[in-house]
Amino acid sequence: MSLARYMRERSRSRLLGCVLVTAFLGVDAARAGDWFANGVEIHGFARTRFHMRSPDFEANPSVSSWLTQLNLESDVEIYVDDDWYWSFHALTRPSYEAIFQTQSDLYGNSVERGAFGTGAKFPNNDASRRSLRGQTFSGKGGRLGGEFTILNADDGTSFSGRRIPAIAIDDVAFFGGVLSPVNAKGGSQPAIGGNANGVTYEGLRDNFGKFREGPLGLPPGTLQNGGLPAGSGLDASLGLASMDLATPLNFYAGSKGDRSSFKGSSFDINRRESELAFDCFDNANDTCIFREFYFDLEHGDSFLRIGRQQIVWGKTDFFRLQDVVNPIDLSVHNVVVDLEDRRIPQLALDFVHAFGRVGPFEDFQAELAWVFDEFTPDQFGQCGEAWAFTVACQARADAAGHQLLNISLARTKDHDWTLANTQPGARVEFRLPKPGISFSLSAFYGFQKTPVSRFRNHYSTRNPNAAAMLFLQGSADPRFDTATNPNGSVAVLVDQLSQLGQGAGAPFPHSGGAGPGVWVNGFDPYDRSGETPAPGGTLEAANQDLQNAWYVAANVADPSLGGCAGVPDQPGGLDRCGAGIALLGLPWAGSEAELRYPRLLTLGASMDYQIPGIETVLRLEMAGEINRSLQNMRADDRDGIAKSSVYKLAIGLDRGFKIPVLHPKRAALVSFQTFFEHIVDYQDSRVGGDGMVREENSVTSTLSIRQYWLDDALMLSNLAVVDWNAGAVLWGPKLRYAWDAQLSFELGVNMLWGQKRHHIVRDLCADGTLSGSPSGCSFGDPSTWQDGNWQLLNGPLERTTQSPFGHAQQSFADQFMRRRDELWAGVTYRF
Repeated sequence: MSLARYMRERSRSRLLGCVLVTAFLGVDAARAGDWFANGVEIHGFARTRFHMRSPDFEANPSVSSWLTQLNLESDVEIYVDDDWYWSFHALTRPSYEAIFQTQSDLYGNSVERGAFGTGAKFPNNDASRRSLRGQTFSGKGGRLGGEFTILNADDGTSFSGRRIPAIAIDDVAFFGGVLSPVNAKGGSQPAIGGNANGVTYEGLRDNFGKFREGPLGLPPGTLQNGGLPAGSGLDASLGLASMDLATPLNFYAGSKGDRSSFKGSSFDINRRESELAFDCFDNANDTCIFREFYFDLEHGDSFLRIGRQQIVWGKTDFFRLQDVVNPIDLSVHNVVVDLEDRRIPQLALDFVHAFGRVGPFEDFQAELAWVFDEFTPDQFGQCGEAWAFTVACQARADAAGHQLLNISLARTKDHDWTLANTQPGARVEFRLPKPGISFSLSAFYGFQKTPVSRFRNHYSTRNPNAAAMLFLQGSADPRFDTATNPNGSVAVLVDQLSQLGQGAGAPFPHSGGAGPGVWVNGFDPYDRSGETPAPGGTLEAANQDLQNAWYVAANVADPSLGGCAGVPDQPGGLDRCGAGIALLGLPWAGSEAELRYPRLLTLGASMDYQIPGIETVLRLEMAGEINRSLQNMRADDRDGIAKSSVYKLAIGLDRGFKIPVLHPKRAALVSFQTFFEHIVDYQDSRVGGDGMVREENSVTSTLSIRQYWLDDALMLSNLAVVDWNAGAVLWGPKLRYAWDAQLSFELGVNMLWGQKRHHIVRDLCADGTLSGSPSGCSFGDPSTWQDGNWQLLNGPLERTTQSPFGHAQQSFADQFMRRRDELWAGVTYRF
């Protein structure tokens, strides 16, 4: 914990202590008992809920959550007279998730590992596909009821000598070679994130000797210096390095991989099992069990609340338009949880003054809000938690990809606490007595709660990724296990293909002439001086040989030889063929990214109107996000960020209906809402309309029905949510029975449907084609590809795979989360 954070937490404790001391010193001993009885109220509840998961209720069920919570609320009257009322409120909510013990082979530190090789089916993971169909697959790995498959992150094994459990979804291994670590920090999972550096690759070199002994159940000789003789290849590259091996491999780009910066992101990266087990809905704060603590001060027509609190604006349920002051936590049971429990309380000041009648308006009041807490974005959880969003797994893959190869997520742009980084807002409310319409107008100048990625250091044939070059040199790939390449070394393959290119029109001379080149003899990963000087090789020489190898594989070798020559550019053609050689293009694909949460002005308005004669309440709410930052992968938008105002509208109807099948006499409360969103300056992309963060127009609808029986002791609630654009559907009926005023029981079902989403990918070619492009881009000539393309990292060169930065298209259900159908039961005791 930093000194600044420690002082803040200590100040909070001192403040609470001073309040309690002041409260007790304000009364004499004789009256202390009466004061405590009348001025202090403690109440709350204890709750436990048990969830069983089974996709479509067809696969074998498994325990997915066993969450127990204690909610303790304290209200203290500090001072009361005819003019003043001063009180203190505190809400603590410790939680414990037992899933890490009840299902320790699938969650937490003890996740079952797959054997080496189960994660190496780049770029399609056959083991995952077979597992999801209920079929066996080679090696050993866990499978969670058809939801995901736990494999081995072979890359991590190569570098660490340990099996690193990784998660694969459908047949997607998160942009190919880098799998997302699924288990919590600790055990076999070290901290991820930060720069790749020479020490990492020194470890890879040293592990080759271990693999010759056949550890971890591997056959002897699985990795023998990348299939190269000792003293050459990766050994030679690191030995030739012109700088200290601890020098970050991307030092020349000036990029930073700041592991600590992920603390301020929308997802957890390095939480331990103990932290996840005792996590709260508000998992963004170390002290989240102290959910709320604030002072209330009332004087006349003015009201002031200061402390950690929720400031609730707007009229909608489940989704928010005006209600943007507090971030929300979606990492526990999706959108099923009430907004009151999903909001993350913030240190803030909220001042309200009631003016009464002002001109034609009644009940006129003005409100000023000021969030002075450190910025906290919306939360999506950590990969490996039972209800983490897909984006949480993609985020860990992004962070791990940067640590391994210096691609993808480098850091999060922090908003350090300064006065300039606080977030102010204002709202006015009033009512027209005739025809009885209530209005609200608001403005909030805060930060975007979900991030955008600013891309930098775009890799290309003019800027090869040194970390990826060394990774290829030290890699053994069974796809290249041929008679001419018995050890399966990528380095030997590149050298052979580069030599073959001499008579086939390859663009550069082979660095070794008629003999072995720099991929066999080694190259200096820090030397970008140009062609090969004696006696060692340069990164530039290795890059030229790699381009020769690509030229031969793409233009000369036909499919029978593992190449792509003569393959047409059409579905099932170059895309599938290219997947077989995509590994060779890894050093020219992707870029480093910085997650950012830009400033955003949100203007809002809402109204309520009870329509006479039909007992129906009409709710309208609007919001405008002025110049919101959006993710964009257009070729002419180099940093990946575009700006546009975004307008939102919600229409809601609340009415009581008699539904005979539910109750012959008593009406059910029915609430219907539809949310519309429009991007004003929408810029369509070349292919598929997925250049922007989402579609130009989005529509989501909710339907809620609530029915009571037995003098309100028995209640049935029914929630249905449809995201029409994403094809996502949620249905969550719940039955609650109150045994008495203290004890109640609940039984519910949560069902989800979703589909594969088009995530953002920067294509190989700017117009989305692979060959014969009007822009002059050719699949066979990597020097024509657009800088920073991600398409090579997605297999097989598809735009619909789980590409990096998938938060841009995140909905509440997709092809991953749709398998989270659950039957759950709970018991609550109130006191």
